[in-house]
Amino acid sequence: MARKNIMKNEVQKKSILSGITAILIFLTAFIIILFLGISAGYDFGYQLFASPAVSSLPGREVTIEVKKGETTDEIADKLVDAGLIRSKVNFLCQKLFYKKNLLPGEYTLNTAMTSKEILLILDDGPPS
Repeated sequence: MARKNIMKNEVQKKSILSGITAILIFLTAFIIILFLGISAGYDFGYQLFASPAVSSLPGREVTIEVKKGETTDEIADKLVDAGLIRSKVNFLCQKLFYKKNLLPGEYTLNTAMTSKEILLILDDGPPS
């Protein structure tokens, strides 16, 4: 009888230890995923609201033409291809967030401009 109780106690201890181990593994994984999510969110927010320019001053001037009927996606592709913005996704999000229009015309932009500055210029329209 005593031996049966000892074995029963050992099984209970192992069950408790495996339960604690599972909880610790779950909490560790949760904390790591939470940290990665917060880091990614911060980085995205920083890029969205404080996106740095592609290059430092004086930069390089680039002329692009926004044609009537071009989609925002196509315009963003042009800006990426011209080396004026780093991220198409961030530019598209900024356009939605700041509720700006991209007016057709010919623009001379600089690689030292931030994507927000470029967005504001495209919203004002081409120079007369």
